[in-house]
Amino acid sequence: MTIYSTQNQPKGFYVYAYLREDETPYYIGKGIGKRAWATNHRLHVPKDPARIVILEHSLTEADAFTAERLLISIYGRKDLGTGILQNITEGGEGSSGRIDSPEVRARRAESNRGRKHTDEAKLKMSAWERTPDIRKKMSESRAGRSPWNKGITGVIHSEASNNKRSETMKNKPSSICPHCGKEGSGNVMHRYHFAKCKLQIT
Repeated sequence: MTIYSTQNQPKGFYVYAYLREDETPYYIGKGIGKRAWATNHRLHVPKDPARIVILEHSLTEADAFTAERLLISIYGRKDLGTGILQNITEGGEGSSGRIDSPEVRARRAESNRGRKHTDEAKLKMSAWERTPDIRKKMSESRAGRSPWNKGITGVIHSEASNNKRSETMKNKPSSICPHCGKEGSGNVMHRYHFAKCKLQIT
């Protein structure tokens, strides 16, 4: 069996495992290049190179995602009580299946509280938004999409469907905010009026 390392990396995408001293896996991952030996993981990387095992290599990225998900499902996750791995997601693209503890969520909320963009960052974002090429690409990506779904799914509703939606909105009962006198229906009224009205007398 070939022992891979940062000097002898496997070709293409690969799936790797970190092993305990008893040679059972405690983490399954997917990577390319030096990923398996990188130290910027959230968990301990084995110092013994023999405990970093390349399970599959020379894969396409899609095949690597599939193999990663399969192996995680076989060995199971400790956080879910289904197995022995320290993985906190189901594997594959994205972070599907991740369960953050209340402590982690609280720390994330605290770190984001009061965060503001620097003047330099604001200028960069503003410049990006004004780039003609970017605006052209955004316009092209929205072309032909229905205004009902704001371009999210690309579904184009029929005229009959749009008329039915219009009639439904017209027939919704309206209500009047006791603080500002605004009349309307739907979620907008409850979001910005009644108990949340800016003109509410406290």
